[in-house]
Amino acid sequence: EPTVFLDPRNPTPYQPENYTLKYYQTVTLRTAIEKSANIATVKLLNEIGYDAVIDTARRLGITSDLHPFPSLALGSFEVSLLELTSAYGAFANQGVLVEPHLVREVRNRDGALVATLEPEIHDSVRPEIAYLMNRVLAGVMTDGTGQAAAALGRNVAGKTGTTDDNTDAWFVGYAPRLALGVWVGFDEPRSLGPNETGAKAAMPIWQAFMKEALHRIPEVEFERPN
Repeated sequence: EPTVFLDPRNPTPYQPENYTLKYYQTVTLRTAIEKSANIATVKLLNEIGYDAVIDTARRLGITSDLHPFPSLALGSFEVSLLELTSAYGAFANQGVLVEPHLVREVRNRDGALVATLEPEIHDSVRPEIAYLMNRVLAGVMTDGTGQAAAALGRNVAGKTGTTDDNTDAWFVGYAPRLALGVWVGFDEPRSLGPNETGAKAAMPIWQAFMKEALHRIPEVEFERPN
């Protein structure tokens, strides 16, 4: 339901809205994510606390500044596309975070191997938590704002994102062996235009890339842990 959130550290009342401006009464977490029912997400943050959310974000590789405000639940603090895509990739990887890296090996002018660079690997969340997140985010693709991805005919999960005034359009999604993030926006913050949401501006780019890339990857299910 429409809700005003008060926080002692911020004198300004915070009143977010659901993306569709519709309110669904009691909803499951999966339904809230599918429909971008933002009120439910902020209420969940209030239930579990800022520290738990920020700690989980850190374990998933988010190093950008995060602050303990109700808007934290909706991504109000800037993070890089690389950080966010890597974090989603940990869910695809059964909760294991592989630090983003750009160089695998170095060779000299004769092609001889000089150095091999191994990325850092961390257990970020338990495998059963990662599997449940995969199930929740798969719902976005089958029953929510990312339904256009059903045309891929593959096991995929992800989330659309749209900032106020359509300034930024996001889509981050993944298959069991490939994570991909797309951001659409201007160099200086300004609106992309009416209705230019994550689903309409960013997701088609994601979908076009994944359509080609997934041809090279065998189809597998998201692994279900014991």
